[in-house]
Order: sequence, then structure tokens, then C-alpha cells
Amino acid sequence: MSSNTFVVGVANDKHKVNPTGYCTICNQPITSTEGVVYDLSGDGTYAEVIGYNGSATRVIIADTYKDKPVKTIYKEAFRDNDNITGVTIPDSITSIGNDAFYHCESLTSVTIGNGVTSIGSDAFNYCPSLTGVTIPDSVTSIGSSAFYACYSLASVTIGNGVTSIGYSAFNDCDSLTSVTIPDSVTSIGDSAF
Repeated sequence: MSSNTFVVGVANDKHKVNPTGYCTICNQPITSTEGVVYDLSGDGTYAEVIGYNGSATRVIIADTYKDKPVKTIYKEAFRDNDNITGVTIPDSITSIGNDAFYHCESLTSVTIGNGVTSIGSDAFNYCPSLTGVTIPDSVTSIGSSAFYACYSLASVTIGNGVTSIGYSAFNDCDSLTSVTIPDSVTSIGDSAF
């Protein structure tokens, strides 16, 4: 066993987990990915994701850091990273900052946790390989240009908690064929689709 692989006992099974955080046997996310950079908030009550310097292509964000909940993905945390192909955002995260995943050209999938309430402006702008996204019921606002120019985005499920969709939020998503907008939405910005 290499120094970068460790075994985690789960029920009666054992998972072999490498630095990506995924099990090499069952291919399921088990633990957070090495290389995600965290920092404590100014008041020290929660942690933020502020960057990524790892080499894994699939990223799992931790739900705690130094015994504090990880609550935000800071603006531009993953910006211009053309290496990552997938990201798993835990339920502890409440906000995805502006430009958080801007111009992540290889990003094909994102799992948004059920604690996220806001997706910032340009959060996933120009992620041309992203194919689908499910926005959970916890989200109330989708920022302007949040998914702008996601050319491969074919399906979007918008949760029942969303009340506002910013301007150009899904503009220039050439592959998008249908979107169901829940009754909870009261505001849709110009050129949102």
C-alpha cells in the first residue's frame, strides 16, 4: 500500500481511498480531496474554501475544517482550473461565491449539497463541459450569469426554493433543451435563458 492510500472501515467492508477522496474499489466519495485550501472566517466561527492546489480531477470538499463547519466557497476559489472534472459540495456549504468555478473548462459534473442557499454571479460561468445540474430546494437565488456559456449543459433541475434567477443565468447554454421553473420563482432577469 502506497503512502497516499489508506483503508477506511465502513460497516463490514473496507474501502481503499487515495488522495482524491474516492474509493479505488467502489468508486464512491469517502473523504475530502487533498489540495483543497481552507481558511477560518474572520470571526473564527466557520471555515471557507479559498483555493485548490491539488492534482485530483474529481474534488470532494470537506464539511469541517479545524472542527468548524465549512460554510462557503470563496469567490474565485477554483477559477480557471482546467484540471477538475467533477466536484462534490457538502450540505454544510451555504453559499457558492462569485466566479467560484469560473472558466473550469473540464468540469463535467457538480453535486450541490442541500445546505446551499445562494449561487453567486458567474459561479459556473464558462464551464463548457458541464452537462447537467440539479439545484436543490435549499437554494433561493441563482446569480447573474451563474451558468452562462455552459455550452454542453443539457438538463437543469431547479429546486422549489428558488425565488430569483439572475440575468443571463443560463444564457448561451446551447445544448439546453428544457427547464422546469417552479412556482416559487418570482423574479427572472433579462436574457436568463
